[in-house]
Amino acid sequence: MKYYICNTQSKSGIARYAENIHRYILKDYGYKLIDPSCVTELSYEHLLNGVFMFELGSNQFSESAALNYVLKCGGRNISVTLHDPPFITFPYFHFKNKYVNKISKAFDYYLNTFGIQSRILRLCSSVYVLSHKGATELIRRHNLNNVKVIPHLVVDVLESVEIKSLNNNIIYFGFIGPGKGIEYALQLHEEITKTIPSSVIYVVGEPINNDGKAYLSYLKRKYINNVQYLGYVNEEQLHEVFGCATHVFLPFKNYKYILPFSGSLLYGMKKGKLLWTTKVNCVDEIIENDVNGQYLSGNIIEDAEKFYNLSRNPVNVCCMIEKSIEKLIEQYNVKYVAEKIMAHY
Repeated sequence: MKYYICNTQSKSGIARYAENIHRYILKDYGYKLIDPSCVTELSYEHLLNGVFMFELGSNQFSESAALNYVLKCGGRNISVTLHDPPFITFPYFHFKNKYVNKISKAFDYYLNTFGIQSRILRLCSSVYVLSHKGATELIRRHNLNNVKVIPHLVVDVLESVEIKSLNNNIIYFGFIGPGKGIEYALQLHEEITKTIPSSVIYVVGEPINNDGKAYLSYLKRKYINNVQYLGYVNEEQLHEVFGCATHVFLPFKNYKYILPFSGSLLYGMKKGKLLWTTKVNCVDEIIENDVNGQYLSGNIIEDAEKFYNLSRNPVNVCCMIEKSIEKLIEQYNVKYVAEKIMAHY
């Protein structure tokens, strides 16, 4: 029996990724999607002889526990996809107290969890990662020889974009917190409205904790003009919101500990939007400046002027969007990703 383990009931990007991987690829290869909580209900024979695939990321603690359970029961035909390499999950030991959690993160990063995560990954048949930089860091940190790079899967890609549909509206989307770069997006939009008063920015997402709630309240008080705070919206509503804008602002910060591959960038690209982001983490494996997106400089005046100049050149905007669509269709389609995954079996 083949099992694909991930909690798809959450609002995380990993959950949406897992839904697509199962629906478009793994289901046809006989994999059954199950919640991590159901792993303990499997028979000893299935645990010992079954084929398992896990999706693992920074907050996928139940998936990590399920993986440990399968290994403890003697399972060996196991593959994992790490969304936040070089860690299985981060922190590996999770605590409710945020200060103890910080200590746990330091324990993971500086002491390498005393080799716990390395030993687990060596017991897996394959360790998948979604970027070449992530693979390099995984191998360096854990001394693995079972690491494979697979492309992120992107479905329902917009086929083309028309110049007449372009406008100067902007979307920021994702979880809201002090480290997410949202304030730079709002500051930049505020500067843009000095030359393009009609520009609107839509903020989609919700706080990730109490600190995030306080931060969102601060943002709502400070940034008011032409800003719509929409909170969490479902997929159908999100499609409507994306239909109101041409640009996506995702000013990521450089992560100190992890190397995630941004599904958010790919989502904005597949919706036929021009991505404005920062050259950090693994972003340069997706975005090439002035070709299929734009890199933010970190200088408000300079970035606002760049936006204004592009607003007067819709042909160039359209060309970059078309290039991003071409990249998705060529490198992240179902057939290509399926071939990459199954080539390792």
